[in-house]
Amino acid sequence: MSNVHMRAPARSYPPHFLRVAQDKTPTATHANVWTHENRVSSDGMVKDIILRHLEKDAQSLNGKWARIDGQTKLGGIFRYDPFVEGSKVTTDGFDQVQLYNAFTGLLTYMDKDAGLGFDMDRIIGHAMVGHANAVTDMNAWYSPQTKEMTFGTSKNSRYGEWHLASDGDVVNHEQGHAILDALHPGLTGYYAREGGAIHEGFADGMAALFHLDPEVSEDFSPAIGRPESKDAGLRTCRNNLHLDAKDRDGYAGSEVHDRGRAYAGFFWDLMERLADPNGVFKYKRRDAANIVMCMMMNHGAFYTTNRPQPVDFVRAMLDGMENLCEERYGAGGLAIHLRREIIAEALERRMIKDASEVEPKKPEKISSIRDFMADFRRKNPYITFQRTDQVDVIGGGRDFYQQHYITRDGAQIRMMGAGFFAFRDAQGRFNGIARDDIRPVRENEINELRRIDLRQAYDLVRQSARAELQKAQREMKQQERIYLRDGAQNGKAYKEAQMNLRIAMEANRRAQRIHAKPPDSEMVILPGRHDIYYEVEMGLSLYYVNARTGKVTVEEDVFWS
Repeated sequence: MSNVHMRAPARSYPPHFLRVAQDKTPTATHANVWTHENRVSSDGMVKDIILRHLEKDAQSLNGKWARIDGQTKLGGIFRYDPFVEGSKVTTDGFDQVQLYNAFTGLLTYMDKDAGLGFDMDRIIGHAMVGHANAVTDMNAWYSPQTKEMTFGTSKNSRYGEWHLASDGDVVNHEQGHAILDALHPGLTGYYAREGGAIHEGFADGMAALFHLDPEVSEDFSPAIGRPESKDAGLRTCRNNLHLDAKDRDGYAGSEVHDRGRAYAGFFWDLMERLADPNGVFKYKRRDAANIVMCMMMNHGAFYTTNRPQPVDFVRAMLDGMENLCEERYGAGGLAIHLRREIIAEALERRMIKDASEVEPKKPEKISSIRDFMADFRRKNPYITFQRTDQVDVIGGGRDFYQQHYITRDGAQIRMMGAGFFAFRDAQGRFNGIARDDIRPVRENEINELRRIDLRQAYDLVRQSARAELQKAQREMKQQERIYLRDGAQNGKAYKEAQMNLRIAMEANRRAQRIHAKPPDSEMVILPGRHDIYYEVEMGLSLYYVNARTGKVTVEEDVFWS
């Protein structure tokens, strides 16, 4: 499929250029955006476009697939010159428009009406919300709780201010998290094993393949003290990293962003295999990228577990590919060749040890979902299932049935990560289940004693949030001193401390009004645990209060750059 990006003649704006080029016509939806994904890759040049999916008389960037806000009230004017006078710092109006265009551009590219064929309205289900320049952090993040994305200004960076909303790679990376979250919500859980690394690789890979550029955020390099270059981003998808910790040479690492590089490299190298002029396919690079993007989207619907290991990722890729090929191209040669390439790349990345690990594993056949649940309930009267999400991609889809424990007093307690997946073919016909995540529960295994009520749990959350904030503040002060002294050498630790402080600040802010405006909460049973907990949503984190002992456990619930 050809590239859907429309290019207009580029205009160059030196950093000192201040005049805001505004179209005074009330119905105009013209806008300036970078010629490529960010300032560095565009050499500071912009092009004039018509903003898509926005009403002609729109006063704000509130469109079909994106709702954007920032520090500037736009008032129906969307054409801004990019730079603040005398600097390379972008203007807030330009940032908002760039953010809107990046959001809308990727979703348009993926959609069934003008792009790769996915029903993005059904998959996403809402307009994506982006907050430009909302914080001073050198960071951007996606919140699974609010489904919103926030972009910082790096205002206090020793290397100068830089607005992350102005970088299409950063925007599409965070958007990638939102898309994969919609395809498979279970991968966001703290217990999701490889889920975090898969998320980071998916997000980097989606940005890289969309822009057909392996460097993810060339603007980030100068922002952290590295030389400015089109060949150096924050991370690169052009790598040979693997997942075998026993071989330190080329090992991606255990931290999710580091580890995610192996998955991003997997996607990029798969595209290179399809575009190899000496290979089997000999696709044009744009067409090869499109096919890989389709497989990436499809794979999100074919996991058989909420706690994947690398081998589960490879199986999901193979299942997603086969459904894609059967629907688009018919069963046969293409799927056979693609399967060979996926397995070869997975072997190189040490995601599997042998091809036999990913032999086709068909869903378990049952008479009907209703009969399966009724039979399970007869044998386990304290267990029930409820469908909580469903997704349709090209060639099929799946539903997830969440497992609940029923207490003696009739309360339904969600068993986190537990349940089963039901799969459907292209015609929507049910064709089997995967029960890997069903948690067996013996009689009297769950301790139903609840000494702590919800109000007491909120008090404990408030105390814990205050302690977490004090801890994060101390760590931030320490890392800030080191960062100001050592700079880029400590940039990663500084960013992590900054994010931890942001998480703690948001939790403490919510905790101060926890009784006046109670957050979303419910009773849950944690994986591998036997007590009942209160799960309390605190914005960028989740607080778990043991209903028997009152002990509080805090888990991060955010994807950041």
